[in-house]
Amino acid sequence: MVRDDPSGTSVWAELDRLINRSWPHRRAVHDLPVAAVAIDSGGHHTTSVYTFTTPRLARKVYAIKGRGGPGLAPWPQRVSKGSGALAHPVFVIGVDGLKDALAARLRLAEGPGRWHFPKDRDTQWFEHLTSETRFKRDHPYKAWAPRTSSVRCEVWDTTVYALAALHSLYVSGLRLPPRRSRAFP
Repeated sequence: MVRDDPSGTSVWAELDRLINRSWPHRRAVHDLPVAAVAIDSGGHHTTSVYTFTTPRLARKVYAIKGRGGPGLAPWPQRVSKGSGALAHPVFVIGVDGLKDALAARLRLAEGPGRWHFPKDRDTQWFEHLTSETRFKRDHPYKAWAPRTSSVRCEVWDTTVYALAALHSLYVSGLRLPPRRSRAFP
């Protein structure tokens, strides 16, 4: 994960370097390239995100905006754009369904779809991964919210956005073998 000030240029140069390289996988014959990238465009650095993602859209580097609520697709069929000269492509993703899928996989102790974690993950990393929970609102659906205000949720959020990036590939026509496609709806 790149950790630096997103208002500067060094973080974006480092991210570009990381997404342009291929990564080793123990079961792959060749190193694997980065197939899609989803970057949250909310927060204080929206312009920096748009500046980075817009010229890289053809490489599947997307500015995204997460939205909760029932019935929202994990990846939109159409891109949203602002208006005027500052219009940039933004993909609004339905985070609740993505979070539901990830939480269901976290509960699996064995079998297809079970998570395997690197040995170097510490307790704090897992606290971040499990930082949100479902709760019943006054509405007919359940919503996701932080368990406590003291635990950060970057690991959870980046995992949700990585799954959104996978769904962008599904929308683009990616088909996984049946055995693997069951792991992520």
